[in-house]
Amino acid sequence: MEGTYLLFGGITLSYVMIQLEYMLRIITAGLLGFLIGSERKNRNKSAGIRTHAIVAIGSAL
Repeated sequence: MEGTYLLFGGITLSYVMIQLEYMLRIITAGLLGFLIGSERKNRNKSAGIRTHAIVAIGSAL
């Protein structure tokens, strides 16, 4: 295994980086869904903050 770094329990660094990328995508989707939902709530539209945040996180999964 040249070029790979092992962490605790045989987990590779590339595996950790992939998991961090997934978490970053989910968090970003949730924040953007929150922003869209808050904008719609301010305009008194039907779907609000929670709905858009849940849909955005679900789509990121």
